[in-house]
Amino acid sequence: MTVILLEHCVWAVISVLGGLLPVLMFVLGGNTTVRTLSREEEKRAGLTSFFSGLWYLPPAGLLLFVGLLCWAFPAYFRVFVCGAAGLWSALAASFAVAAAGALMGRSRRALLQAAGRSLSTLGGIAAPLLAGVVLGCFFSGAPFLQEAEVDAGGGLRLAGAVWFGQAGGLEAFMLLDNLLLGAALLYLCRILSMLYLVVRGAGGEVRTRVRSLLLTETVFFLIFYLAFVVRLCMRIGLVWNEGAFMGVVRRYLQNFVEMPAVGFLLLVGLVLLVAGISRTIFCASSRRGFFPAAAGTLLSFTALLLAAGFNRTPYLPSTYDWQHSLSISNSHASIGALAAVLVVGIVVLLAGAMWLVSRVRRFSGAEGEAS
Repeated sequence: MTVILLEHCVWAVISVLGGLLPVLMFVLGGNTTVRTLSREEEKRAGLTSFFSGLWYLPPAGLLLFVGLLCWAFPAYFRVFVCGAAGLWSALAASFAVAAAGALMGRSRRALLQAAGRSLSTLGGIAAPLLAGVVLGCFFSGAPFLQEAEVDAGGGLRLAGAVWFGQAGGLEAFMLLDNLLLGAALLYLCRILSMLYLVVRGAGGEVRTRVRSLLLTETVFFLIFYLAFVVRLCMRIGLVWNEGAFMGVVRRYLQNFVEMPAVGFLLLVGLVLLVAGISRTIFCASSRRGFFPAAAGTLLSFTALLLAAGFNRTPYLPSTYDWQHSLSISNSHASIGALAAVLVVGIVVLLAGAMWLVSRVRRFSGAEGEAS
């Protein structure tokens, strides 16, 4: 296996893990939708129990995605994670707050339960917004320069980076595209959490409330998500050509056209997502809209990340100097590290697929008993 093929395979696996992250974040969406679906404290506690036992899924997904990304492409860690320390600290804190809130909410003490619900709501809002902003930086870029030095063999290696942001990465909130993706992810997490309540067999009153709310939530999601995708397809992107990065108008649209499989994944993902939502809204007896919606989310975000790194496109453009942008070719680790990341990523995905199959069978059995 050549280095070029290996680095592309690794980026594909990391893209799938990145696409899986929004799916796992439905737990965070549940933290905010519970208060909307019921005003009675007892019913809220019952709905919260559907999500509190899964508090570990969002942090696990984040750690796997970021951990393997930084392992395979250490320059990303040195440049963006270290440079945008404020943004990453806020993201990690929001996931930690949501997890702590879920654990505190399971306490028998009323004071801890109240504090847990507040923390869960705070984390359920902040975490998707921050995650969307971080994902948006794969396309909007960051203000940095790479520092290189001559190694023992006479070649150049990345020694560090100079960060020109004044707010530790929080300046990414000033970019409209990042905010659009963050808002879209927030509504998507809420939508998936509602669909999850239906598949878990929530009561008739809650299901009625879910169907009425889903339409509004979906409209807002589509507004933000489609606005992001349209702006992404129209923006100037970078491409490595003749030894330098060059700006190309509608670069990401060009990627979707030149890589039809990636564009197909994006379209199919959106169709599956809308189909899963529509099935729940317009078919009162349907309880399995969560599965096509989750699959659509996975495909859509995987396609976005593939478009960010494939086809000679830098996955982290430098807004200070294009020539210092990070691509999968100029920022990857050693061949041994790439091979290890590939193996670990595939094992994680296979284990996740087996876990998902077991959950689907469990829900199908529960549905059959209920009917």
